[in-house]
Amino acid sequence: MKDPLHYYSKPSPVTYLPEEKGITNLLRDLPETVPGIVETVQNTLLHIFWADRYGERLNEKRSSEVNIRSAADKLRRAYEIKNTGLTEARRNSEKVVGNCRDFTVLSVALMRRKGIPSRARCGFGAYFSTPEMKLR
Repeated sequence: MKDPLHYYSKPSPVTYLPEEKGITNLLRDLPETVPGIVETVQNTLLHIFWADRYGERLNEKRSSEVNIRSAADKLRRAYEIKNTGLTEARRNSEKVVGNCRDFTVLSVALMRRKGIPSRARCGFGAYFSTPEMKLR
């Protein structure tokens, strides 16, 4: 890889966002900054494991949204739910259900859309356990 910044600012198959009416409508006021994009993603997705805590009871169809993989398909679903820009406030019932992967994929896709080099990282969440717990 000669220029990693160039490489990480171009979409991959999972982060590619095609020029189609629904997607471009959602992205019309997309922020230019990383914090703005993070806020936009948080306004677009609802974590499946936190839905109950926000008072959202998910039926089978809504729960199955967690299986939508690509950023484009997540945005297509967001457009079906509410066809306004992603920066316009969405109630939890108007957000697409996802998990940590989806927050990452959509964040990377939106940053790359703005030409911001970004990549997804994964690891092992040691913070999910207490120091007293030993990994086996």
